[in-house]
Amino acid sequence: MGGHIRGVVTQWEPPQRLAYTWNVFNPGDTASPYPESYLTLTLAAAGNDVSLTLEHLPVLERFVKLNAMGWHTYLDMVMAAAHGATVQSRDSYMAKNAKHYGIDLANPSA
Repeated sequence: MGGHIRGVVTQWEPPQRLAYTWNVFNPGDTASPYPESYLTLTLAAAGNDVSLTLEHLPVLERFVKLNAMGWHTYLDMVMAAAHGATVQSRDSYMAKNAKHYGIDLANPSA
């Protein structure tokens, strides 16, 4: 992501759990203007399948839909790869998910 997302791994329990801090930096920033959040990815057996749970908290209210769109995009790509399908470009998933979340990609902060 061009170095604008930075974090520190806080839990590493392969293959069940990965947790880390998450912070967004604007280009050239040495300190983030945003509060730190925490991301946890957990894998668990679900019958013959595996369940992935993604938790990302807290998220500033103004970024909730943008954050949901971003993670939905990421998970769509993971799902395609996990099922052996061709993974499309990130932009193609973003366009689909932007419509779903009502986000204008030309002005995502609006």
